[in-house]
Amino acid sequence: MSPYERYLSSLERCKEVARQEFDCVKQYFAECDASMITLDQQFAQVIKSAGHGSGLQASLEGLKADLQLGYAQLKQQREQNLALKKSHLARFNVMLFGRTMVGKSTIREALTGGDGSTIGQGGQRTTRDAREYEWNNLSIVDTPGFGAFGGEEDACIAREILERSDIVLFMLNSDSIKESTFDELAHVHKLNKPLIFILNMKKDLKNTGNLRRALQNPEKYIYKPDEIEGHAQRLKGLATRTGMNAADVSILPIHAQAAFMSTQTHKSHGVQSDEPDTEQGADLGQKLRELSRLDELLAMLCAEVEVNGPVRRVQTFLDSAVHHMEQQLILLLQQGEHLEKLRPEYEGGLARIKSWRGKLQRDAPKRIAAEINRAYKPLIDTVADFLDDHIESRDITQQWKKHCQRWSVQPAVERCAHDLAEQTRHDLAEFTKEMNESISINVNLEQVYGGQSFDEWDYKRIGGWGSAVAGAVSAVAFFMAWNPIGWAAAGVSAFVGIVSWFSDSKNTKLRAAKNQARQDLMQSLEQSKQQTCSSLQAWFEQKLVRDMVGGTEQQLRDLAQAIQDFVLAIGQTRVKLDGVQQQINSRLLYRTAAIVSGRHQAFPEIRKVVRQPGYASYALISDYFRDKPLLIKMSDVLKERIEVIYANSLEQQLQHLFKGLAQKIELSTEHSREAVLHAYAEDMPKILGKHHRRIKLAAAITACTIHTRNLGPKSADARPNMKTNRY
Repeated sequence: MSPYERYLSSLERCKEVARQEFDCVKQYFAECDASMITLDQQFAQVIKSAGHGSGLQASLEGLKADLQLGYAQLKQQREQNLALKKSHLARFNVMLFGRTMVGKSTIREALTGGDGSTIGQGGQRTTRDAREYEWNNLSIVDTPGFGAFGGEEDACIAREILERSDIVLFMLNSDSIKESTFDELAHVHKLNKPLIFILNMKKDLKNTGNLRRALQNPEKYIYKPDEIEGHAQRLKGLATRTGMNAADVSILPIHAQAAFMSTQTHKSHGVQSDEPDTEQGADLGQKLRELSRLDELLAMLCAEVEVNGPVRRVQTFLDSAVHHMEQQLILLLQQGEHLEKLRPEYEGGLARIKSWRGKLQRDAPKRIAAEINRAYKPLIDTVADFLDDHIESRDITQQWKKHCQRWSVQPAVERCAHDLAEQTRHDLAEFTKEMNESISINVNLEQVYGGQSFDEWDYKRIGGWGSAVAGAVSAVAFFMAWNPIGWAAAGVSAFVGIVSWFSDSKNTKLRAAKNQARQDLMQSLEQSKQQTCSSLQAWFEQKLVRDMVGGTEQQLRDLAQAIQDFVLAIGQTRVKLDGVQQQINSRLLYRTAAIVSGRHQAFPEIRKVVRQPGYASYALISDYFRDKPLLIKMSDVLKERIEVIYANSLEQQLQHLFKGLAQKIELSTEHSREAVLHAYAEDMPKILGKHHRRIKLAAAITACTIHTRNLGPKSADARPNMKTNRY
């Protein structure tokens, strides 16, 4: 089979692979949607238990709506991207990506034999829409450039196309590699797109003198090694910052203008040459083509399709699915974290209100007793004078009633009740205000330091019960049905027969009767005072402590429980989605192994996989596996290290992962799953990996907490104190 036949055969295989992966990704996303529907139902059940029409229920509905909105936006983006992929299942997609005016349209014109009308003439934002064309059975898309003033929309269009691309031709400009390139490079790397870096050498060849010098000595006049190496080092620095491996970064220099001019030598424009449409003109076109090095780029592209095309198509679907899954997991993680941060605020509030309630129940009875004593004292102090004036009166009962009305107890009791209610309402309102202000501070900090792409939900809505409680005092009946003079008749009934007791010793008997009457009346007043005090205390306990304060306390308790239920439900959903993500990453390894080896089931059964796309994949297996050449091939194709770990003991797994680096592995009890790696300072960077990725992957695949202990330099002389970190 000729190279071109192998190339066409690979493209046919790419079509088959694309259809299979498209169907699989749809199934994975259906599982995601089912998990989110279950989560929504769990939220609805929690909200239902909060009670209809309550402020708590409205607050929880707000939390649920925020999560629904966030997921709806992610789902819409996901479905739009999947629809674009579906429309390009039969095509291998190559994307021209780079800053504006970098030469993308010039390359497109050269490949399609265009007249150059779409090539920019020094302005910016020449290509405003994506332009797709076919070359050698490939779909090549020229996208709007990034970095132009006011070109944010252009960058968004390019990013949308990026996800459905199988290979990205990342074009750079020899004028300079700007810092803004880093942002877009980071975005491409996040999607784990295979990259071919192209450096367009900007030397104007429309001038005859420039053209002649370039053709005579391309390396001296255009492809200067020192200049190219400087750009390569700059690019590697930017790539390393994004997390890419600098060893995978190489630049192919070309001259886009020369490539386009080579297609124009038989026309009356495009090249300043004295040669008409002659054999010499054709020779000039060939020289320009060679000068452009465009054929080297195209040969590299075709070789990539021939060798790795099917794997690239697998990556396009599965890595994109992983990316969308990651966005969904981030959404749930952020919601869960915000709820976790919020819950202690309300649990703390619950503790404070419990303490306050206890203080109320201790102090209020004393205050009520003191106020009732104060209210009754004027009446009690006049009992002796009243008896002196009316002891011999036959209508003493009516006189006592009038006397009680003159020294009315009821207004004082009502004032006491009103003051207690107002003080409780005020304290409760201050408590609510303090809660909301505390939560608002947390919200503001999260908005400054949190993830900027995530819409924060308004925590203040959780405190919505405050206004309801503040208004509840209006429903309290302060004018109780107590009648402080209702006991008047009973209090003086003993006096009705006093006159009939009088005899010759009138004064003695009268004095005795007055003493007895005063004792009976004072006892009756004391009983009434105790009854009033008990009634007011009972009212305070029921209406203020239980109904008002207790109602707020119960809402806080219900809210804290609801938030805990929300967090638990989110955690369960994250576990399900993580399982789907593991299925996707496992399929990527299985499919890659089958494609590069030509054998089905070339990779052992995976029990667990953790993966950092573009960096490494760790697969936990049980079966015997010693096909190291296959792992090397897979690593080369995927541009990430493939590592298999046997499901042995924790110590054996860690020894395998950090062989030759850890001087000692210290394990805690098997149940706690913690380990300490002792290593010299020189080996610590290798243990950690760039951005601590290696040790985090190791902690994930072994399901343990890893501590590192720096032993200092390998030299035994003057080692510093050991330092321990946790991962």
